Amino acid sequence: MNIVSTQQVWVSWEPPPQGWISLNTDGALGQQGAGYAGILRNEKGQVLNAYTAGHKSNSVLFLEMIAVERGLELAEHMGLRRIMVQTDSMQVARILNGLTYPTWRVESMIGIGIDQVLSTDLLPV
Repeated sequence: MNIVSTQQVWVSWEPPPQGWISLNTDGALGQQGAGYAGILRNEKGQVLNAYTAGHKSNSVLFLEMIAVERGLELAEHMGLRRIMVQTDSMQVARILNGLTYPTWRVESMIGIGIDQVLSTDLLPV
């Protein structure tokens, strides 16, 4: 079975508030493999850093979460503290907003605990 969407969806980037950094992340799983990516930008839209990696996971939630984790690690390494996380995953947004928790399996696979993520200065969207 091959499902192809033909509907176009226009998406625009929204800058973070003054003094915040935007972390846009995504994870994907397909026939060609799996991976995740992210980009850090300031309120002017200037790219501060970006990353991408392949992965062997078969869980989209894991890929979405690891994309956020890697972005937060990169931001911390760069000395960035006020991060607005932007994701297309409703489940990840709910986790980051403290409305739900990841499955124990996903939480055990990522390198940081969800409590540690929630204790940082985040502005999840």
